[in-house]
This record gives sequence, C-alpha cells and structure tokens, in this order.
Amino acid sequence: MSDRHRTEAPDRATPPEDSPTRGRLVAIDAARGLALIGLTAIHFLPASDEETHEPTWSWILFAGDSAALFALLAGVGLAFGTGGRTRRQGQSMTAARVGVAVRALLIAAVGMSIGYLMPEDPPAVNILVYYGVFFLLTIPFLHLRPVTLVMCAMLFGVVAPVLMQTLRGRLPEFTAYNPTFNDVVTDPGATAAQLNRRRSKP
Repeated sequence: MSDRHRTEAPDRATPPEDSPTRGRLVAIDAARGLALIGLTAIHFLPASDEETHEPTWSWILFAGDSAALFALLAGVGLAFGTGGRTRRQGQSMTAARVGVAVRALLIAAVGMSIGYLMPEDPPAVNILVYYGVFFLLTIPFLHLRPVTLVMCAMLFGVVAPVLMQTLRGRLPEFTAYNPTFNDVVTDPGATAAQLNRRRSKP
C-alpha cells in the first residue's frame, strides 16, 4: 500500500469520543477529588474555633462550595455518559437512560441504607438519597440540545422558587433528616415532600 493510501485511511484504532476506552480527563478527576476532600472536611472538622467562635479555614474554604462542585461534576458525568458532544440516538440513548436510572436507584438505596446508621439527631444530612432523585429527574432531558437545556434551566429557575413557596405550607412535614426504606414504606408522602424541598441541618 502506498504512503498516500496509508495517510488517508481512517484510524480504526481510535475509539469514538463517548467510548469508555478513551483516556480519562485528569482535570475532572482532580475536581472530583477536591469536592470529596471538601465534603469530608465540612462533615468531620469543626466549623468554628471554640474560643474565638471564628469560622475555621476548612469551613471558609469548603462550606457550600464543595456540594455545589459535586453536583456540577455529577452533571458533567451525565453529559459524558450520554455521548458528550455527539448525543446518542435510538437504542444507544435508551441504554444510557436505563444506565442512569439504575445508577440513581443504587445511589438512593445506599443513601437509605446509611440512614439506619445515622443517629436520631445527625451531625450532617445524607445527600445520597437526594442525588438519586436528581439523577432520575435528569432522564427526560438527556437528549435535549444545549440551547433547549439552557431555556429549561432558566424556566425552572423562575418557576421553582415560586412553586416551592406556594406549596410550602401544604406539603406534609418530614419525619427524619435521613430517610430510610421504612420511611418510604410507612410515610411515602412525607418522604417525597422532604426530597422535594431540601432541608439543611442547622
């Protein structure tokens, strides 16, 4: 074969963009590690100095930002898992949706299992159950174009606060900071209301 044909032949050894065999993005993995370090610091290190009552450096650096970064990276992972710049279609997208649903159910199950290990007045709120619900809610939006996603996000940003305040007094009160399987079975309405309106632990 001539050099000309060699250079024009497609590189069949190169996997597609959304293939799991492609190299990992180091920056994304580093950001995940930073988010996990921040979440660990917030949950296990003191929030303020016992004498001066000033916030600690760990609280100043990681409070709120770590959870936001973790949520952002969850969305980035969903984008990569459903095709990246080239959106999946047909059976490939259906398989991706099923995969997200299975992951969501597993995350929620782990979160509710951890709920049994938490004390009645826990030092922190378990976010895994909420993440499982968030993953389920993303499934109808996985095939949308970026412009459509931005429009949906803007719409939800305006409507969601109004809807939350309107329903605030009508939703049932939650019974536990960290819901378990028992809460889902015995009081599904209160559990659903709790997952709908994320409460922060004082």
